[in-house]
Amino acid sequence: MDFSLLHPFWAIGLPIAGSLPLGWWMARALDPRGDRVGQGLDAAPLALLRLLGQSEPAKMGWKKYAFSLLTFNAALFVLSFVILLSQGYLPLLNPNARGPLTALGFKDFSGVEHPGADPAVIFNTVCSFVTNTNLQHYSGEQHLSYFSQLGAIVWLQFVTPACGIGAMLAVVRGLRGERDLGDFYLDMIRGLILVLIPLSLVVAVLLVATGVPMTFAANAKASTVERSEQTIAVGPVAAEVAIKQLGTNGGGYFGPNSAHPFENPSPWSNLIEVISIIIVPMASIVMFGRMIKDRAHAVVIYGVMMVLLLVGATVAIYAETSRARRLPAWRSQGAATWRGRKCALGPSPRRPGQRSPRPLPMARSMPCTTASNRWAGWFPWP
Repeated sequence: MDFSLLHPFWAIGLPIAGSLPLGWWMARALDPRGDRVGQGLDAAPLALLRLLGQSEPAKMGWKKYAFSLLTFNAALFVLSFVILLSQGYLPLLNPNARGPLTALGFKDFSGVEHPGADPAVIFNTVCSFVTNTNLQHYSGEQHLSYFSQLGAIVWLQFVTPACGIGAMLAVVRGLRGERDLGDFYLDMIRGLILVLIPLSLVVAVLLVATGVPMTFAANAKASTVERSEQTIAVGPVAAEVAIKQLGTNGGGYFGPNSAHPFENPSPWSNLIEVISIIIVPMASIVMFGRMIKDRAHAVVIYGVMMVLLLVGATVAIYAETSRARRLPAWRSQGAATWRGRKCALGPSPRRPGQRSPRPLPMARSMPCTTASNRWAGWFPWP
């Protein structure tokens, strides 16, 4: 029996089961009743708010809330831009001696490369990460120091989803008819320390257990069978991948993101990452229903989103596991469409240790190296 077909059911069923208690917790922690403000775990966000100079939570209307969100994001832009711009001059957590990111240059609309000092890549990176769109025109393991990865990229991957959570809370309170939308800074801090950081710690530990690297040591050196030296990029990968998934971010530690075998070395890590990227959005719908005290409304939204997810997953699985009938040379091998796929997992992830199906010739000649010895080396295809 091919148990790999059960993977989509686990990948969708587990987030559904987890979204119910998580949504309940988010509603309780992010929108506490008046008598619970500052009590229990909520004392920590208020203590951090006082460090920012506010003795009590502010009562913000929509204009003040929006202004606070925009000014905070402007400050994030300046801070992150400075970190990436000065990367080559910062001695912190730079064991691989990464130079300035400006050296990447840029390519104009006609396709002409312009190498040299140019801040366009930094500007594009910071704009995209501040807006939580996370477009990458760099390869993290080659161009960023560990400090830049953590102090700029990972920092933004935590804070910008928290800003989004704050905006969502403000909208829901407005739908409840409230003129006081809350305190943006308190909402953001609650989202960080009561939701995103605890979840990220759990996911990061699970990813480390599956073989995802987590270290501040310099890149590893290895001798190949050809007696040459190979540099293997490592670093604080698990910490970045965890919040990349949970915050529905797009920027990974490596250029290919979770298609890279160090970010996603096994079917177990793949399952963890698939669950992580959808569980918070699903829980947000549960939280919405509890906040407006209308579960039927939340069930409708949840159901529509689930139908879209199931239809999309069904179409994708069928397309990925079907033969490429329009390419006759592939028919004899009975293979699915392998071009561009993460070859360690295949079209449908298998149970650990299960043998991969025979690939196409173009994929067969590609070595796959992973963080786990179980998956390392060349594939054992005859």
